[in-house]
Amino acid sequence: MPVIFLIRHGEAENHSPDGRDASRQLSKKGQGDIYLQAKFLLETGDKIDLICHSPFVRAVQTASILESQLHVPLLEDKALTPCGNLETLQFQLKGEDKNIVFVSHLPLIAEFAFSLTGDMVRFLPGTVVKIKRRSIEDCQGRLHWIHHPYENTPTP
Repeated sequence: MPVIFLIRHGEAENHSPDGRDASRQLSKKGQGDIYLQAKFLLETGDKIDLICHSPFVRAVQTASILESQLHVPLLEDKALTPCGNLETLQFQLKGEDKNIVFVSHLPLIAEFAFSLTGDMVRFLPGTVVKIKRRSIEDCQGRLHWIHHPYENTPTP
């Protein structure tokens, strides 16, 4: 069955030069955390087919770091912004048999995880969650593990 990975962007600067939230960039720590998470994803051996990400700068940067390590295509999706559209994301998953990484923000990423699994997940910056879907036709799945940056092993 298909697998979904949900990732909250890495730690970002508090303010952007233009004052817009969408323009905030990853901090140095955030970049390092995402490199570690990409390495962790490689070590799991899970096949990843696509990385979908928010158009906000910090999510684009997170997705770009992941892509540089995982070598899979990127796809920007406005439904993944902080207050994006869960219905759109769930509709896109129906019938999809690819293993997809979604890079997003709070509150959407936590709401997305809850809508898929019924589990409340604490998404620190850079957190990665693996969800095993029940079927291609069903968006629902089971939370397989949670991995925060600098953890040695995922939390079941």
